[in-house]
Amino acid sequence: MFDQVFKIEISANAVAWYGAIVASISAFVVGYNVLRDRARLEIKLLANIGTINIEPDYDSSKMYYSIRVINKGRRPIRIGQPALKVVGMEHTFFIITSPSVQNNNVLTEENPSADFLVEQSKIDPAKIWYASIQTITGSEYRIYQHMLPTFWRIWYWLRYGK
Repeated sequence: MFDQVFKIEISANAVAWYGAIVASISAFVVGYNVLRDRARLEIKLLANIGTINIEPDYDSSKMYYSIRVINKGRRPIRIGQPALKVVGMEHTFFIITSPSVQNNNVLTEENPSADFLVEQSKIDPAKIWYASIQTITGSEYRIYQHMLPTFWRIWYWLRYGK
C-alpha cells in the first residue's frame, strides 16, 4: 500500500537562480533603506505670506517672504540660519533670524520643518538670486528663484551692470 516513494530532485541550476533572485532583491531593499535613511533637506521660498497672531515680532498688517526648510530624510539634522542672496543692492547677502527656531534648530521626524520670515518690503523680489541654508556640518542647500540661475545672473549683470 505504501510502496510508492516520494522523490524530490532539485537541480543545481534552480538553487543558483533562487539564490541570485533573493540576493538581488535584498540588495535592492538594503540600497533603498540606505538612501531613505539619510538626512535630506528641501527648501521652499514663498512670497506674500501673511501672519495672524503667531509671535509679537511679526506684524499682521505686513507681508513676508517665508523660507521653509523641510527634512525629507529620517535622520535628524541641525540647521543654521538661512540666508538670501540678492543682486543689485548694497548688501548682497541677508541672514535671516527667527525667534521661534533660535533655540530648537534640529529637524527630526517628529518636527520636520522650520519657517523663517522676512519682511517683503525690505527686499525687491526681482533681485533675489537664491535662498540658502547651511547645516552645522557645513553642507549648504540652495533654492534658486529662477529656473536658469546662471543665465539670469548674466542677463541681470548685462542689463543693470551690477
